Amino acid sequence: MVFPKARLVTAAALFLAWIGFLAYLVARTRDPVILSRPQLLVSNLIVRAEVKDGHGRPAPTIAVKDVLRAVDADDRKLIGQEIDVPDIVDCLAAQGWREAGEYIVPLTKSLQNKQSIYHVTPLPIVPGFTSKYVSVELLSVGPNPQEVAKILKDSLDVDAGPLDGKKGKQDSVLPWIARRNVPHSEKARLEQALKHAGAAALFPEAETRIYRATADAMAQWREIDAGH
Repeated sequence: MVFPKARLVTAAALFLAWIGFLAYLVARTRDPVILSRPQLLVSNLIVRAEVKDGHGRPAPTIAVKDVLRAVDADDRKLIGQEIDVPDIVDCLAAQGWREAGEYIVPLTKSLQNKQSIYHVTPLPIVPGFTSKYVSVELLSVGPNPQEVAKILKDSLDVDAGPLDGKKGKQDSVLPWIARRNVPHSEKARLEQALKHAGAAALFPEAETRIYRATADAMAQWREIDAGH
């Protein structure tokens, strides 16, 4: 009777292994991370970074764990440092945010007053892709800065500070992207409100995304990088 018992034990072990494999497949495919190749290819700096939670959205300061690609070789020195990425806070669930952890962050680095400025790279316009989101880019405050600031606060939860052209933090850096990843359905209302207040703004179709640095996502990145 030894063999029937052995067969039973073997069958039970195989069954448990099969259940475990199915559970692994469910966990792996339930919320897959799909990288945007065009976004990565147009970025001049791509990092793997620790992103903290900032009241339900990404915190604007990220800790660089690794530099995956850098057009400027000096950016390799960013490993182990923290950098400010103000518009990463606009990457919500639809743009890849889940919770605090490590993310692949495609960045566009530029210089402003000899200082490095970092922004999440928008997805480029490619055939067949239509963004469901727009950016709100303020070109001019106009004659009613307090009203404009109120619109930005009430509609976009953006604290613009004073916009009087004297002490306001935005007066020296216009045009200013007040918010990214705003649903396209909000464009007409915001455009009308800002125009009525005397401000000038643009609403380019654009979306920024970040990606959880899962094993699958890192494998995708290696394939993209190898084919670049």
